[in-house]
Amino acid sequence: MSHPQELAAAQQQIRDLQARNQELQRILDSLPLHLFWKDQDSIYRGCNQPFAEVAGFSSIDEVLGKSDYGLHWTNEEADLFRQFDQQVMQADVAQLRVVETPSEINEQQGWVATSKIPLHDETGAVIGILGLFEDITEQAKEEEALRRSEAELRRQAQQLRQTIGELQQAQTKLVQAEKMSSLGQLVAGIAHEINNPVSFIHGNLCFARQHTDDLLALIARYQQHYPQPHPELQAQIDEIELEFLQTDLPQLFQSMQVGAERICQIVLSLRSFSRLDEAEIKPVDLHDGIDSTLMILQNRLRGGKANIPIQVVKDYGVLPLVECYAGPLNQVFMNLLSNAIDAVEERLEQQPDICPQILIQTRQVDQQVEISIIDSGAGMSPAIANQIFDPFFTTKAPGQGTGLGLSISYQIITERHGGKLSCTSELGQGTEFKVEIPVRHSLMALDHSAGCSKAL
Repeated sequence: MSHPQELAAAQQQIRDLQARNQELQRILDSLPLHLFWKDQDSIYRGCNQPFAEVAGFSSIDEVLGKSDYGLHWTNEEADLFRQFDQQVMQADVAQLRVVETPSEINEQQGWVATSKIPLHDETGAVIGILGLFEDITEQAKEEEALRRSEAELRRQAQQLRQTIGELQQAQTKLVQAEKMSSLGQLVAGIAHEINNPVSFIHGNLCFARQHTDDLLALIARYQQHYPQPHPELQAQIDEIELEFLQTDLPQLFQSMQVGAERICQIVLSLRSFSRLDEAEIKPVDLHDGIDSTLMILQNRLRGGKANIPIQVVKDYGVLPLVECYAGPLNQVFMNLLSNAIDAVEERLEQQPDICPQILIQTRQVDQQVEISIIDSGAGMSPAIANQIFDPFFTTKAPGQGTGLGLSISYQIITERHGGKLSCTSELGQGTEFKVEIPVRHSLMALDHSAGCSKAL
């Protein structure tokens, strides 16, 4: 090849090399990272445009050949960066995603995650470092907010446990008090104290779960784009069992949500016990109230724990419109029917061959109406039946009953309506609850109800 041809070929190779370098530089400039590389003396040999702008220059060429002391850092920052460089090169070990807080660099830059990797020549000798960093200020703020939220949740949970402990200690005193007015005042105060921390926990669980889902989604996106993590990162992933954590954490929040909702229901029961809902007295069709309650409980009646439907037999008599507090009376029906379903389901677990049934009978006797709810459950012993209307007494397993449903029902019937609520039960034969209330709400019942309301 003649000399002019060799010269032309060399010039073409130079142009090709320049074109590839420009293409590579454009790729580096488009990365959402601040990228740079230095030699053994921490002199900049290259970078991308985002780094040059952070360093205080408009072009990459202004950065090349300078040390950190020639960039727009403070001397203290330059000392830290150079010390970091030497540490990586001397140890010949990469440092990945080292988080630097604003106090470690400067308040304007925010939080960054820096990685520095040693560069080698063909013999394996260290000849410099490759560095990159990214702004993680928003992520750091979210993580900090999540940590604070978790700490606050733990504090509130501790406060809740302490309050519940105080409630349990007060429980014995409440049962022995026997005066409904004093009991109502004390329970109202306890309900108020429980309601504050529970409301905070219940209100923030959805946000904590949303933030956690966002973080898990971010991790999944990282795994999608970086399927082959660094060995050290993979070791950390294996150590914390990331895959299990990703599936277990949402279930953990779901359990917390169920628990918080359960506590909220208990607080509502406490409030109902201490101050019954105020409502006007008006004539109502009791059959409508019973039927609407059965409609709400339809899902449980179709088949509960034993997956066997419970038959409801209605033996309705002819009833006039009854003057009563419709809402609280419906609450009584709900409590009695729920207890009947629980009793039948409990017996079905032991004797699946029985006929599960709840009989509802209504009739008018003189100026009163009677509503009987009879179940085919296992029944109760006389000792238990005598305590069934005591506050906080329950035959259910711990955590499944508050012991307030029947005591609230008793208060509604006797104090607000001037009626009677009785229980007849026999082991192996089922249980009957009978409600007796006057057709017309007398002045005596009104005065008695008003007095109780004032006391509560």
